[in-house]
Amino acid sequence: MTRAAPGSRLLVIDNASTDGSGDRAREAGARVVFVPEPGFGHAWRAVLASVETPWCVVTDGDGEWPLEPVLPRLIDEFERSGADFLLGWRTSSTRPWYNAKLGSPALTWLARRARGIPLSDLHAGVRLFRTASIRDLPIRSHGMGAQTELVLRVNKAGLSLAEGPIAMNPAIPGRKSYLRPIRDGLACVALTLGGIEVLDLLAEWRSP
Repeated sequence: MTRAAPGSRLLVIDNASTDGSGDRAREAGARVVFVPEPGFGHAWRAVLASVETPWCVVTDGDGEWPLEPVLPRLIDEFERSGADFLLGWRTSSTRPWYNAKLGSPALTWLARRARGIPLSDLHAGVRLFRTASIRDLPIRSHGMGAQTELVLRVNKAGLSLAEGPIAMNPAIPGRKSYLRPIRDGLACVALTLGGIEVLDLLAEWRSP
């Protein structure tokens, strides 16, 4: 990240990891926020609560997304577009065919049709956002659906979206995937077809 964006500050969310990556990040000079609960939702809430810069780049920490060759171009597009939120869209994918050719395109199509979201790829793992625009958006999901929920909420709030091309690195031997295609796909469908409104009603009902 520091090679791709010189002068950047690193924030690492240690989301109940067991591989020592949080300690290695801290030794490398990153600010590390420990989140005891696993799941993308908890990680995203920690990001939004902890980021201290006017804008932020968020990606996975497992090397799946090669930032150095493309991040400067994504930042240029982010600034040129003036968008509040920019997602990478995959020009290549190392996901299984049923994810890369069927699942993700279908879910992105649904978001475009049901919510008018002007994106080509809803689920790439590189995102840029303006902190002041995004920080107060509620993220109520806990699993992979949290990433979809965030995009849906950005769109619902009338904030601007943009996208830029990015490729995936080859599959990393031994890397454990936490994606559960059926469960996570159904969660994305539910969120897109009114699930975020249901979550908001439940949160309002539970509030004192």
